[in-house]
Amino acid sequence: MKKNELKNEIILHKPNEIIETLNRPVSIMSCYAYNYLLSKFQEEKNNYIFISPKEILNAIGAINLHEQLYKCLDELQKTQVTSKDSRGKLWGSFVLLSAFKKNNDKLYIEIPQLIANRLYNNDSKNSYYTTIKLLEEKAFKCSYSFIFYEIFKKYEGVNIPIYTMEEIRQLTETEGKYKLYYDFKKRVLNPALAEINNFSQNFFYELKEIYLGKKVVKISFIKHKLEKNLMENIIDITPVKEYSDKFLAAIEKVKKNQYVAKKYSQRAVRKAVQQFGEERVIKAFKEMYKYNRTITSFSKFLNASISEIKENEKLKKEIKEKNITTAEIKQEINKPIDISTFEGMRNFISSELMNSNNIETSKKIIILGELSNLKEIDELKEIVAKYNLEINLKLF
Repeated sequence: MKKNELKNEIILHKPNEIIETLNRPVSIMSCYAYNYLLSKFQEEKNNYIFISPKEILNAIGAINLHEQLYKCLDELQKTQVTSKDSRGKLWGSFVLLSAFKKNNDKLYIEIPQLIANRLYNNDSKNSYYTTIKLLEEKAFKCSYSFIFYEIFKKYEGVNIPIYTMEEIRQLTETEGKYKLYYDFKKRVLNPALAEINNFSQNFFYELKEIYLGKKVVKISFIKHKLEKNLMENIIDITPVKEYSDKFLAAIEKVKKNQYVAKKYSQRAVRKAVQQFGEERVIKAFKEMYKYNRTITSFSKFLNASISEIKENEKLKKEIKEKNITTAEIKQEINKPIDISTFEGMRNFISSELMNSNNIETSKKIIILGELSNLKEIDELKEIVAKYNLEINLKLF
């Protein structure tokens, strides 16, 4: 490979049928490696190639990680996936790689003919492809960002379909992980949307939860077209008179963060205040003040911060509706405790939690809310491990 080859943009016209694959591997290295290999197969117009491990590692930014590369190839070769066609119907079932083996200083890698045929016929009027820029995908550190980014690219020109929670878990291979929706959203959905929104130049994405009773059963992803206004990124240090003194002080404080100051947009702030009110924007400023990385778009960053605040407000409201108060909890846990029973063990954990000086009150209430819904001792143990509570696990 020539030294300057990677400086050029690598384009993959990826068949839509292998974007929304179910039960795909989600390690970020496997995702990057597979897309690079597909681009080589598409270039060579063959279902097998000979390629050096060094070329793959250089392309995906994982120099010298040879053993990890072989593990990724093994994962791709062993993974059986199912795929949907452009109309959402089952298209086929296949492995992502059909074979690979070392051949002197090169690797022989082969893909199923089913995939090869779709890669080669990318000029067919009956074929549907999504153009992927591999250098764009390398901006992501979260493997779930990679998955949702390709789905969003696939539906860039039309509305994104509404997915059931079962479909979302299959797409992200999390059917056995993050059983509580709160954890799933925190570990999968929120990090992915945050990374994509911080990177995307054309759209801002958010999710809408669809409930059946109190349970989230479907997710609707909504995209908002971003206005390409050069004035948005101009630093405007002139105070806006219609704001309160408290808000003006918050503006001055957040501008002390060099990353925020470089991208600060008075227009974006004004729009956020009109939509969400001063108090929520001030709370967002407090979080932005602590930020220590380069910001691509102030508007998107501000909106993402406010979305997180709204989510926390919603959670607190749900806790309040359950009538969980600190006073009531203290009254409950002061009763005699018999740790030989489930109820006694739960009360003991609640008592230890309330006496802890290392956990904020708001977080204590969240944990206690979760404790109130548990029914088995094993679930209590999971809560203790999940929040790293300083409780003697030998009691279990």
